Amino acid sequence: MLYLINTSDWLRMALLYSHLILCALAISAVLKADISIMAGRYSATALRSTANTISLLLMALWATGLGVIYLDTGFAPAILLTKSKLLLKLMCVVALTINGVLLHRLSFPLLTRADQSLTIPESILLVGTGAVSTSHWMLAAFVGLAKPLGRLPFETLLAAYGLFCACVLTAALFFVPLLLNRRSPPQASVSPAYTNR
Repeated sequence: MLYLINTSDWLRMALLYSHLILCALAISAVLKADISIMAGRYSATALRSTANTISLLLMALWATGLGVIYLDTGFAPAILLTKSKLLLKLMCVVALTINGVLLHRLSFPLLTRADQSLTIPESILLVGTGAVSTSHWMLAAFVGLAKPLGRLPFETLLAAYGLFCACVLTAALFFVPLLLNRRSPPQASVSPAYTNR
């Protein structure tokens, strides 16, 4: 019977369900943006709109996630330090948040500026921040669902996370030529000019 479930359990379920839906929406938006950028089919307006949407979703995920953590631990440090899986997920989300700032401040301006030429360091920045974003969204979702990870010591998870990051950033370097070759100017309504007269 429903009345056998107390209020805090109902609240936790609501927060977890909201967290799940928000995570799915965010991952979908990130993947669509990545595909359009790598294919060179994006507009500055659409990119800014997607970035704002993902930022709002990330803030909502922080709110719902912290709500669940409070219900489970009361933010007691002694309890938090015993939850290795939770600490790993918090690391992922903090990395996502910092990377999001880098995307907004550094990467997106490169994609939307008038000068469409890219240097090698700029290309590395773009694929690096993009790879960290996509991989960490997927990793955060995986860690949230992977209950067995909670039985592993935090040192083991930390080592695995470091290896994961190294592999992601190394693999991202292979996409630098693809980005240079397939990137096109942001879509604009400019009529073609015929100058071969």
